[in-house]
Amino acid sequence: MTTDALEANKDLARRFVAAFDERDLAAIDDLLTDDFVWHVAVAGDDETEHRPFQSSELQRKPVPLPPVQQDKAETLAYFAQLFAAGNDERHHFHLRLVSVMAEGDRVMFEAEGDLQSPINDRHYRNLYCILLRVRDGRISLYKEYQDTLHIYDVFVAD
Repeated sequence: MTTDALEANKDLARRFVAAFDERDLAAIDDLLTDDFVWHVAVAGDDETEHRPFQSSELQRKPVPLPPVQQDKAETLAYFAQLFAAGNDERHHFHLRLVSVMAEGDRVMFEAEGDLQSPINDRHYRNLYCILLRVRDGRISLYKEYQDTLHIYDVFVAD
């Protein structure tokens, strides 16, 4: 793969993060392939359910995670719900790109999410590592790794 192609793939990741941070669903829609898949990496590639929590605490009060895999329509609907956080800017989820690298059809980027929880006013600042697969200049896979303990701490814990 040429240097120009790798730079184009990295630019695709930058455009995705910018569109997400601006809550621009139409731009996100344009960046995704028709057969796009969002995979939350708390389960293996061949698994359809989250791996079960082993502690009684997390079994009693589970971490609110999206489904293991969502297609393009499900992802856009999930993002639309996330973006409709009301009029208080503190409750709008922001995503900031930290770094990006590319090899072949894969792009990996680090990002930081930022939000004041509308549920309990706690500050959500999760760290993400995202693997993208790129095909024909669009994103076909978005595989998300994140700190699930931070999600629990902000949204669930007493």
